[in-house]
Amino acid sequence: MLKGQPAPFLRGYLKSLGDRQFMPIALKVALVVGSILFTINHGWAILTGQMTLQRWLAGGLTYIVPYMVNIHGQYISQTRPIQTTDFEASHPPTRSSSL
Repeated sequence: MLKGQPAPFLRGYLKSLGDRQFMPIALKVALVVGSILFTINHGWAILTGQMTLQRWLAGGLTYIVPYMVNIHGQYISQTRPIQTTDFEASHPPTRSSSL
């Protein structure tokens, strides 16, 4: 790897932030989780009229972070092979005869 060049994983992750396959779920998660966190962190300031520019910027990050975390999870699940544990390998699933 050349100095100053991001690792292939990081390059792929950054590209995936705009991937149309990942975006719908990530946007929904960001909206729900971000709104909950925004209310917890800034709700009182809104109600009392104490929102400053810094608070609004922090509020924006409150939505961006869950989006990025969700994209990361989706990207990881797409790029890393599924690994079975020793337990799973030695104990295959069985069918239950009683329904």
